[in-house]
Amino acid sequence: MLIESRTGLELAKRHGQEFAGAVNRILTNALSPVAGRLVCRAKSFDLPLDKLPTRAEWEAQAKLTNYIGNYARIILAPPRSRPKAPHHCSIPRADLDLR
Repeated sequence: MLIESRTGLELAKRHGQEFAGAVNRILTNALSPVAGRLVCRAKSFDLPLDKLPTRAEWEAQAKLTNYIGNYARIILAPPRSRPKAPHHCSIPRADLDLR
């Protein structure tokens, strides 16, 4: 399981252009105050995490000369009281409702 890069200047530029376009679309409309009662509900939900790579997979990645290889070498280094890896991630969620 090799980690694929989802970074780069071109991707950052594309995201920035999409964000700027969305802001410009909003600003072309007349803004008005929000009326009504605002209700907020918050809760968390757990998302399971994928399985961790095996030691052999980490060792294969550690041979790479990019940031993936660097991260794999950090993972393979002797632990200094490293906590056990989690099996899930708790995600907070808030719903806003105008009534």
